[in-house]
Amino acid sequence: MEYAYLAKIYDHLMEDVDYTKWVAYIEHFIKEKSCRMDSQVLELACGTGNITIPMALKGYKITAIDRSVEMLSQAQQKAGDLNLDVNFLQQDMLNLQLQKQYNTILCLCDGINYILEPKDLKAFFQKILSLLSEDGVFIFDISTYYKLKEVLGDNTYGEDLGDVTYLWENYFSDEEETVEMDLTFFQLNRSGGYEKHKEFHVQKAYHHQDLISLLTDVGFQRVDFYHDLSLSPPKEESHRIFFVCRKPGTHR
Repeated sequence: MEYAYLAKIYDHLMEDVDYTKWVAYIEHFIKEKSCRMDSQVLELACGTGNITIPMALKGYKITAIDRSVEMLSQAQQKAGDLNLDVNFLQQDMLNLQLQKQYNTILCLCDGINYILEPKDLKAFFQKILSLLSEDGVFIFDISTYYKLKEVLGDNTYGEDLGDVTYLWENYFSDEEETVEMDLTFFQLNRSGGYEKHKEFHVQKAYHHQDLISLLTDVGFQRVDFYHDLSLSPPKEESHRIFFVCRKPGTHR
């Protein structure tokens, strides 16, 4: 999984995503759980900061982590342009080196799908629980098993975005329950020719029931889950599910 090139065009590729709606949705749960706006927020797999920046603008004190130096560089530039005080750290979220607790922890935009081994995911959930304060809430989303198998599956996609054209080839493994994604980008250069860049990503398809079992096994008191950016239960053909997890002793 590489981001050296993808980080440069990630925001261009994601222009149709309504991050304002995502932040409003997340805020609903933060406020519902009685977490203050000035409370400490930890965001994992922050990418180029499309959630980080609007939340920081609202006054949240954010520590934002990503394993990709290139992604962090883009996020830091955005924060710097707006004179925002965000604590960016380059770490692998499976090996977090943090010494404090947080009121809210976020892992959004498929971050969980990139954890390929259930044993690693369980250890990750245990770590998250330890990093949450007593009134803390852990919010994350996944691309669903249905989406990864039936929508992405073994399909190929492509699009001409003007200065960038991409080809996206997917291969779903029923045995591994993973989708391998080969992405090829053709970037228009100043001479009128194209430069070729390749990325390879793998995501794990998780059933939401299995995630709930893992979360309760490690000690989360209550796990709520919702169909994509709604307060409704997931559907059989939901493409995205959000999870809101409380640590024991949190506000009811």
